Amino acid sequence: MKRILLFFIILPVLGYSQQLPDLSPFGELNFAWNPAMTGLYDYWEVSADYRQQWFGFENAPRTAIIAAQYPFEKEKMSIGGVFTHDNIQPLKFSTLAFNYAYKFQLGFNRNDQASIGATVNASQYFVDALEIVVNDPDDQLVPIGESSALSFNAGAGFFYTTYAGTRRKSYTSENAFFFGGAVQQVFPTKLVIQESNTLANWQRKMHINFMLGARLVNDNFFIEPTAWMNYGVPNLTNFNIQAKMEKPEAFWAAITYSTNQTIAIQLGLITVSNFAKDSYWRIGALGSYNVGDFGQYRGMGLEFLVAYRLVQ
Repeated sequence: MKRILLFFIILPVLGYSQQLPDLSPFGELNFAWNPAMTGLYDYWEVSADYRQQWFGFENAPRTAIIAAQYPFEKEKMSIGGVFTHDNIQPLKFSTLAFNYAYKFQLGFNRNDQASIGATVNASQYFVDALEIVVNDPDDQLVPIGESSALSFNAGAGFFYTTYAGTRRKSYTSENAFFFGGAVQQVFPTKLVIQESNTLANWQRKMHINFMLGARLVNDNFFIEPTAWMNYGVPNLTNFNIQAKMEKPEAFWAAITYSTNQTIAIQLGLITVSNFAKDSYWRIGALGSYNVGDFGQYRGMGLEFLVAYRLVQ
């Protein structure tokens, strides 16, 4: 019964609701939702992330992300790539995105930084009707067999921070205020899957996000409160509020609250790598739980991150 319920909860996502994976609370992946945040500072990074949601449901949503970002300091630009695989059986889709960001100073102070970015992506959608459990297998509304479709789209974003660091000082060495925004799926293309009893025609909807935050630096650590607003056309809005504390080259901890009534707590370890000078491993784990009326049915969620960072 839970599997049937899960399918009918998720099916509208393709047509009228959130069509992109939820924002990850791990800041290392922010550039996957805003291309202007690609390679913001003086390091390049490769990361892998795995998320399992709703342990109360069989075959609940699972998301895997592999990402990389690299800044070209002299050219004042950055590039990045993100591969995302979302599995919400019987629906699966994989997306490969390429990001580009250009950085410049606005001149409000000596070390501020603004950036504009763009992303292009290709997505492969797959439906396996054999994984759908139904009471009436002859129902004309139920897809049959295996079907897939390919979709292309694009997005853009902007970002500004009052302090991006210098050649001698890290971006975490001074207080900063920052904000940004992005739009994804700017083209309302239609995703058509024909291998079914009825024609499935799902239109891609525009997604918009805005964020703001601050970095409050102490001698040994910094605190970073942030807030994100995510809007999916035509009428889906979600807010995430996070408070993070990090001791450089040691550890970090954060708590996140989402207006879908989910609380997430993350802990991370930062260790020096032996591969190269000024390189680090960042390993994090996150647990989430929905405190709303459906929390007892959804169960907990888990997310894990491994990132390798090399300071230039």
